[in-house]
Amino acid sequence: MENTDEIIRKYPPAREYLLSMLHELQDADPGKYLTEASLTRVAEYLQLNKAVIKGVADYYSMLSQRPRKKLLLQVCGSLMCHHAGSAELYTRLRSRYGHHPLISLAHCECLGQCQQAPAVQLDQEAFSGADIVELIRSIDKKTASDENS
Repeated sequence: MENTDEIIRKYPPAREYLLSMLHELQDADPGKYLTEASLTRVAEYLQLNKAVIKGVADYYSMLSQRPRKKLLLQVCGSLMCHHAGSAELYTRLRSRYGHHPLISLAHCECLGQCQQAPAVQLDQEAFSGADIVELIRSIDKKTASDENS
């Protein structure tokens, strides 16, 4: 809870900082998710009903209220990315990494890379115009280095 309070207090107690708080809290959590306790603390700090905070956390696909594995692999499902083949890309990635011990695979609404669709993100590293061979090479390299550390 101490780490949670330290993160929250970095921001003014204003609703416009809610997403920034939630992102930072999620990134700081070992399970890479928003715990009930952290959502409660944010609600108290911002003096908002916890349902409001949970509603925001539910709405944004990049936020999770369930534990995730060490690496988060997100495939954009926006209209542009969908038309550029993100559904097929997701299927291929799911068949390769769906049960990987280090990777949580998820759809997300938009990665902001519409000009180079389809977009994929591995943690904070973005892959635009996702070339499946390059993408798999990068993912395998990242997972190998994380397995060895």
